[in-house]
Amino acid sequence: SSVSLIGEHLLGYQMTGRNPDARGNRHPLHAPHGAYPCLGEDEWVTIAVTTDEQWTSLCEVLGVDDLANDSRFADSLSRHENQDLLDPRIVSWTSARTASDATLALQAKGIAATPVMSGEDIFNDPHYQDREVLELVDHPSTGPYFIPSAAWKLSKTPGRVRWPAPRLGEHNDHIFRDLLGLSSQTIEDLDAEGVSGATPVDYASP
Repeated sequence: SSVSLIGEHLLGYQMTGRNPDARGNRHPLHAPHGAYPCLGEDEWVTIAVTTDEQWTSLCEVLGVDDLANDSRFADSLSRHENQDLLDPRIVSWTSARTASDATLALQAKGIAATPVMSGEDIFNDPHYQDREVLELVDHPSTGPYFIPSAAWKLSKTPGRVRWPAPRLGEHNDHIFRDLLGLSSQTIEDLDAEGVSGATPVDYASP
């Protein structure tokens, strides 16, 4: 995940004093691992091979028996060290196919792959729609709009978006009065002193 990679970079700098090299979509251990161009304008598919079994399956899908038997790609370390030689062979296969066709062929063989999607693609994708990746909320200031739903879908506690983002100070009274037990005068004083309020400071009346 991005969090673990940030931790890795910080620890590496602390131990060696060197900033990490930029590696784009490549993985620090696994290869091939990246986004590869497909048929069409700005169309891409991501591919991540993490085991030797997946590598064998990838070679079958790509129809590259010579790579499957090449010692330079025999294991994860070898593939990682020689990925500059490997990636062009993958590109020659992906660039002749749509991102969707490439994804289906790869996933059918147990290889992690997915198209790089635009916002419109995600919105229209049947799988994401079925999983309710986006939920419709009705905001009092902006009207109805879609926002990301809960990422984890649990059977007994699936999680839902219960309300839209709050407006500035919308819940002040509930928090101060009902939860903290502050008096009306104290709440008014906090507003008057600029500690809290429902109006942005830059636009407050003088």
